[in-house]
Amino acid sequence: MKVDIYPLDTKRWNDFETLFGERGACGGCWCMSWRLKKSEFEKQKGKVNKEAMKKLVEQNESIGVLAFMWTGILTAFLKEDLLSLKQGQVPNQL
Repeated sequence: MKVDIYPLDTKRWNDFETLFGERGACGGCWCMSWRLKKSEFEKQKGKVNKEAMKKLVEQNESIGVLAFMWTGILTAFLKEDLLSLKQGQVPNQL
């Protein structure tokens, strides 16, 4: 299976929006739940999380990659950027 991998950057923002859909993937997450304290995340679910992620992308932060396959799109981000991991809220398997 052929996989094309691209960094999540301003050129691929529309692909990211398409992947996450109107609801921001899962309940307005926009891949921000791992980057924020739970209370901050809850306050900004939805549009504010989307704007926060877009700002990171526009600032050329190393957000992660989009992998394009014949069967779907996969998104990922760098482990060291995940606030929840830094705070020990996620199992060590990651």
